[in-house]
Amino acid sequence: QSPQVSFHEVALSDKPGKVLLYKNPENKGDNRIYSDPLCTDTIPVPSDTLDNLMEREAIEEINLIKIDVQGAEAKVVAGARGVLRKSNDCVMMTEFWPYGLTNCGSSPSAYLTMLEDIGLRLYSLEGTIVRPVLDHQALIASCPGRVYRNLVGIKGRFKNKL
Repeated sequence: QSPQVSFHEVALSDKPGKVLLYKNPENKGDNRIYSDPLCTDTIPVPSDTLDNLMEREAIEEINLIKIDVQGAEAKVVAGARGVLRKSNDCVMMTEFWPYGLTNCGSSPSAYLTMLEDIGLRLYSLEGTIVRPVLDHQALIASCPGRVYRNLVGIKGRFKNKL
């Protein structure tokens, strides 16, 4: 079976509807779904959950997912819990940015707990070093202001690869 690709012009979130996309004119990769002084223009965009999209596409599990959405990661994962729980063998790469998560209305600690509750073992990528996330508060404290970490979450057959 050949791979399939589907494109959807939608912002992933925790519920279907519409969200305002706040656009950064200086950095097109720094748009977000909450107000920020760097973002001077807005545009309404449709939103949906990854669970809904996967159901419509008849996709039952995910093996690899990358999420870097400027602080809306918790909303994306909340809307993907169903498919992520069913995904027995999964690798997730996600940005962990407490400042952005908080400004988007999420708790950084609750986000880490949500990832673990899905069954992911978490690791922090720090340069060329991969460290297990053993202490949520220490990880949060290591990311003051605009500092972030890249996390890898692993479950299933991939767990013993790091």
